[in-house]
Amino acid sequence: MKTTCAIGCIVLAIAGSFAAETPTNTSVWQLTLKREGVPTIKPIFRAHLTASGEEFAFFVPQGLAVLNDAGKIKFVNPDGNCIMTLRVIESGANAGELDAQHFLQRFSANHPDAAIRAEFVRRVADHYANGFDIEWTADKSITLCQRTVYTHSALGFLEFTATADRANFPTVQAYLESVLTTFRVSKNGRLEEIHISPNS
Repeated sequence: MKTTCAIGCIVLAIAGSFAAETPTNTSVWQLTLKREGVPTIKPIFRAHLTASGEEFAFFVPQGLAVLNDAGKIKFVNPDGNCIMTLRVIESGANAGELDAQHFLQRFSANHPDAAIRAEFVRRVADHYANGFDIEWTADKSITLCQRTVYTHSALGFLEFTATADRANFPTVQAYLESVLTTFRVSKNGRLEEIHISPNS
């Protein structure tokens, strides 16, 4: 019973954190899933996203479901103790230079007690991306952790988030890393995808 209550509190806390977000511009995604033609114990799916003539693709981490929720792509697990999202936060190729600090400050306005635990720069689909690890106390005194990564695309700025409680944060970080390392963007109308070798 305690375990069930704890998971329920985490689910509510995570849901509450997204309800507090400031609305942003979003593109309307078209989401399709394709199963990789490689024999595995658990099926491996590739997600294809299209919006405004642009195409994106990535592998879906095993154990997660992918949903298209009103302009935001959501990744959820059966236990509901972690969630990932992908959305466009500033639309248009002329959105200007990426100012990750601006979005971090906007997040802090909704969560005044949030603490930055790490800052980093990495590559995502041939673009530099800025990332942050943030921690704050949500409802029911549950500590939530979130990794957020911002990068540029032809649609505008993309925001990836991975949120969980402390115990599940390493797991959702690994899920996000899987998406980011396989994330591909079309160039000149052509999308070069990663394929899994039958011997891998």
